[in-house]
Amino acid sequence: MSLIPAKVTVFNDALLKIDAHNYETSVDRAALTPNITSTDFDGIGGNTITTDVIKWTLETTGLQDWDTENSFSLFCERHVGEAVSVDLYAREGGKGRRFTIKIVPGVYGGTSNEQLKNAITFKVLGQPVEIDEVGDIVEDEV
Repeated sequence: MSLIPAKVTVFNDALLKIDAHNYETSVDRAALTPNITSTDFDGIGGNTITTDVIKWTLETTGLQDWDTENSFSLFCERHVGEAVSVDLYAREGGKGRRFTIKIVPGVYGGTSNEQLKNAITFKVLGQPVEIDEVGDIVEDEV
């Protein structure tokens, strides 16, 4: 067994591309999150069958911007229900993930004398794939 050295990645040079638009300056959080549900079937013969279902979400928070054309806020509002491609990189020049999300709108408005912010969770359709720094899918090396 070999020792694999770890590298620290700080999420401050990230890239978030949604349907050909870069939104990393509009969001302060973009987390691709697996949600795992396990179901057990206990047969009368003493057997157990476990089924795991993995569903992904993209959780974002960021600024509401209703004035800039193609802003993240306006894009989400204008494309509700559409399935669009997303590339998310934890750091520029590194490997990332590509996946498809279903667009939902964010919040409009907020609290007096505070920056208007959004928290939007998108359903991921299917499973994410690993991509390299230029956006090509990384093949498994098994």
